[in-house]
Amino acid sequence: MNSSFQTISDAKYHFISDVNVRDAILKAGRKKIAFVEGYDDKVIFGIMYEENLIHVAFIDISTQAQNGQAGGCDKVKSFLKQCIENLPTNKCLFGIIDRDLNTDVDIETEKNLPCYDNRLFIFTERYTLENYFIEIDVLSKFIEGQSINHKGLIPLTQDEAKLTEIVREIILCMATIATANFTIRHFDFTQKFVEGTIDCAEDEIKKRISDRLNQQSETITISQINERFASYEEEVVKDDGLKFASAKDYFATQFNRRLKKFYGADLQLNNHKSDLARILKNKRPAEFTQLLKFMGLIDNFQLE
Repeated sequence: MNSSFQTISDAKYHFISDVNVRDAILKAGRKKIAFVEGYDDKVIFGIMYEENLIHVAFIDISTQAQNGQAGGCDKVKSFLKQCIENLPTNKCLFGIIDRDLNTDVDIETEKNLPCYDNRLFIFTERYTLENYFIEIDVLSKFIEGQSINHKGLIPLTQDEAKLTEIVREIILCMATIATANFTIRHFDFTQKFVEGTIDCAEDEIKKRISDRLNQQSETITISQINERFASYEEEVVKDDGLKFASAKDYFATQFNRRLKKFYGADLQLNNHKSDLARILKNKRPAEFTQLLKFMGLIDNFQLE
């Protein structure tokens, strides 16, 4: 046994007030620690990196709700900073967060802040982990054989062309929602726009932006909203709905609704993210491999 290993004790992590998080760290023993935003993220990572779990523990930091927020990127960053401040020589602690509604410049600036000691990993290609599920081959495999009606389990007709059409329509809608999100953030950084049931009509979306921004007093005009909306649509968002709108908040609702119109009202999908993660694992996107390298779990020559 390597005698250089330190004894792990409660005292070592005294600065972590969340008992559940502290216990999870202690239970991990000598594994590397990766703080993640919530339970769903922990499940997804556990499946995507099943063969690596002997070396790393993904810890859900949403175990205690604080000020109405049960988890999220801010808590991941807070735990990581606390660990770096109190255990500066321990290089086995990491934080993993979604990109959310941040530009590439925002992300590059944040992850390079000294307080994170190059140990904050931010997924950049998609808004949230759930956005990586939005691939035709993943979704096609997912819906196969899941339709349930009063007669029992029945297989779905595999119509990839129709499925592709449905997904593309939703992604375009997500791009419009993403533009709305940036527009609202320009005027009021504290507000979010995403609504899982919203229609995709641009005029209706702009009206909702106006209503949201002018709840207290009507100070922002439609012309101001139109100008800013057009600017973000052209300069930032374009057609990239997967990058700037949340699948977690929007895609599942719309996907189910449109599939029911195509396959019939009896269609029911389980929407288990664990099933989607198992399918996605077979085609592991590049960023998931990059995360392994980031945490030192694979060598450079193994990175595809």
